[in-house]
Amino acid sequence: MLPRQRLLLVEDDPEIGEMLRLFFSEVGYDFFHALDGAHGLDLAARMVPHLILMDITLPDADGFALTVKLRWRPRTAHIPVIFLTRYNRRDERLAALDLGASDFIAKPFNLRELLLRVQNGIARTSRERLTDLRTGLPAAFTARDRIAHARTDPRQAIIEVSLAHAIPYQVVYGSAAHARVCRQVADLLLETAVAHDDDEGFIGCLDEDQWVITTQHTRAQAIADGIAAAFARLVPGLYSPEDRDRGGVLVGGELQPLMQVACRVTLGAVSV
Repeated sequence: MLPRQRLLLVEDDPEIGEMLRLFFSEVGYDFFHALDGAHGLDLAARMVPHLILMDITLPDADGFALTVKLRWRPRTAHIPVIFLTRYNRRDERLAALDLGASDFIAKPFNLRELLLRVQNGIARTSRERLTDLRTGLPAAFTARDRIAHARTDPRQAIIEVSLAHAIPYQVVYGSAAHARVCRQVADLLLETAVAHDDDEGFIGCLDEDQWVITTQHTRAQAIADGIAAAFARLVPGLYSPEDRDRGGVLVGGELQPLMQVACRVTLGAVSV
């Protein structure tokens, strides 16, 4: 079972926001609401939602301009956007499609129809290998492209994050628990990057237990150290008291270590 998927609504009407929060929370989503464009950009970078519901008319920006900014930023470029339009206007629909919108829906909308459009938008990005469904982060296809770009930029660094000893954990605790751990690692990467004033660097999934961050080279080692320290604090709570006390899990009668993260920092062609 996958962890709950994240939705971000950027909408200045608090009544619409509350209605959608109640509805989407009830049907199993983690729901976040921004009342203006600036807050929407901030939440998108910090939370990396699986999909954004974007109002076109906002107090500090229009939804089209905001979407352009999302598309410019490596961390948020992959996120599908559904535009909420006040009228079913052809010019707005064409503008939305020109920006690569996943869909659009006119107000007032039917909640069940909106749910189907959200589900379809998320499923489409997964089929196109743009989004990792467990975490909402960009998937391997996009991640490898960003790595190739970062390797040519002397100002950039690449942090490869690997989760060691995850297979024994999955054998003992199950696939759902393993998926939750992957989600927690993704959240930890986002939180650590933001804590080091990096809200625009790329964070993506390379495979089931490996992630990558591209960031300014001056921040890379501090971010890597922060990730390792944060996971060390997290890992005891992922195991039963018995497994914590013995320092690992028993698989086939053999003791397998507790999970760890390893961070490898690469500056251009030089590793540190």
